Amino acid sequence: MDEQWSLIGNKKQRHWLWYNFDTKRKKIIAHVFDPRTDATCRKLLNLLAPFNIRFITTDNWGSYAGKISGRQNFYPTYRAA
Repeated sequence: MDEQWSLIGNKKQRHWLWYNFDTKRKKIIAHVFDPRTDATCRKLLNLLAPFNIRFITTDNWGSYAGKISGRQNFYPTYRAA
């Protein structure tokens, strides 16, 4: 699970792509284009619910830690940034 931003027109118009990449299938299984907020993190996690995902690897950004570890059946692991 990760997020990345891009500029549209100027630096004030940042757009964030949040996504979850399935390493076994080698493809993105869910994505959201929204601000970098806790609410957007929850949107992506809700999209992942039907997949019965047990482990999520993140860069340990605050929203991930608070939202993932509090959900049943989600066990976050962190990679070095």
